[in-house]
Amino acid sequence: MCAFALQEARSRGLLLQAIDLYRGPFLAGFSLSDCPEYENWILLERQCWERFYLETLTLFINECAAQGDMTAAIALAQRYLATTSWLRRCTAV
Repeated sequence: MCAFALQEARSRGLLLQAIDLYRGPFLAGFSLSDCPEYENWILLERQCWERFYLETLTLFINECAAQGDMTAAIALAQRYLATTSWLRRCTAV
C-alpha cells in the first residue's frame, strides 16, 4: 500500500505536501493490546509511512543540495535527523 502511495505522490508532484503533512508515527498512542493482529498491522504501517517520509526528505535534501539551496537542504536534514533521533529513542526501550 505505501509503495503505491509513494508512486502516486511522485507522479502527481505531491511529495513536498506529504512532508508538510507528516506529524509523526501513524496512529501514535493508539493501541489494542489485546489484539495482536492489530498490533502487528499498525507496526508495519508505522514503519512504512516513516520510511516514506524519510525517503521523501532524502529526495528533497539531495535535490536542494544539487541546486545549491543549502538553507533548504539543511532545514530538511534537520527534520530528518529529528525524526531518526526520535525513532532511535523509541526502539531503544
